[in-house]
Amino acid sequence: MVADQKLKLYRIYWSQFIQGLTQPSLPALIGTVGVATSVFCCCLLVITPTFIGTTGYGYFINGSTDEYGYLTSEVLRIKLIHSQSISIALVGESSLREAISDVTYLNQLVEKQIGQPVNSYDLMAGSLSHWEAVCLLDNLNENFRGVVVLYISPNALARENDYLAELVRYPRLALDCPSFDAEVRIAELTIPNRFNNYFLNHYLFFIARQSALLNFITGQVQLERHKIALWESVMNSQRWQSAIQRVKQWLEGENYHHNRQANFGVYARLIQRLQQSKQIQVALVESIRNPKIESIIYATPAAKQLYSEYQMDMKEFVHKNNIVYWDIGKQINLQPDDFVDHTHLKNHQARQRYTLVFAELLAKRLLQIQ
Repeated sequence: MVADQKLKLYRIYWSQFIQGLTQPSLPALIGTVGVATSVFCCCLLVITPTFIGTTGYGYFINGSTDEYGYLTSEVLRIKLIHSQSISIALVGESSLREAISDVTYLNQLVEKQIGQPVNSYDLMAGSLSHWEAVCLLDNLNENFRGVVVLYISPNALARENDYLAELVRYPRLALDCPSFDAEVRIAELTIPNRFNNYFLNHYLFFIARQSALLNFITGQVQLERHKIALWESVMNSQRWQSAIQRVKQWLEGENYHHNRQANFGVYARLIQRLQQSKQIQVALVESIRNPKIESIIYATPAAKQLYSEYQMDMKEFVHKNNIVYWDIGKQINLQPDDFVDHTHLKNHQARQRYTLVFAELLAKRLLQIQ
């Protein structure tokens, strides 16, 4: 009897608990809306470029592989630096990132050769487009003095406007970039609505990084720069075939012919903006290629002719824009075994050779600025 009464009480308590949980009350509704509004207002007021580049640096990153979260924080940090030292900005795709043994080591080599402190900024990420490079360099500190290295490749020059349209719809960076907006207009695409608030303009970036709340408890995220160790374990014939198809994208069809003029225009306008400062020199660095790719490039007379056109286009572009062009891969006798795929180095000695030549070239340019 007593047990039945207790069971009955438990059922009453449980039903009341469920009722309170599932049937909202006015005070609960007001409290929920109030908390949500407070959090939203806090985001509007607190999350600013200055906050991301200082107190929030390293927190708005989704784990150690979130390169675009890192790039956003790093660029906003650099923008706030007022250093008198000469600097190097390395802007490019993962091919360049994986070719350099270590940016700190590269910096030390350059410092040793020119005999003074140097700041080297790592602004490299997988599949970074030249349009996103425009955005990154739009946010360089106005006092920047040194060399800006821009990665270039046939694939980059063959990219269609559809790629840019995708970046407009789903931006990977949370940066205010007037020059990027100008490129969107030139491409005759629609610019998203802009608000007079940093958080609202980049809400998609922050929605994708809700883990930042946890990062403020666990600490700053350290980015994993070299990922080849992970790739080697999964490299197989299927991945190699996929890499070959990526190379063929610009060789086959009319992608390069149709898009090179527009893409060279993006590079030209970017270089001209940088050259407005007499304290900045620009260097284009060519993507590196696995020698096995040569058999694909020269597989047919048409493909060989197209690659020859690319080389001639580069010579003309470099001369017209008064810049330097480095094809370091050709200088260091790379072998197929040095690569994990068509363009990414895995061999430590090959990276060392690349880094040594790169440092020497950078030092020569920096000495001309002093």
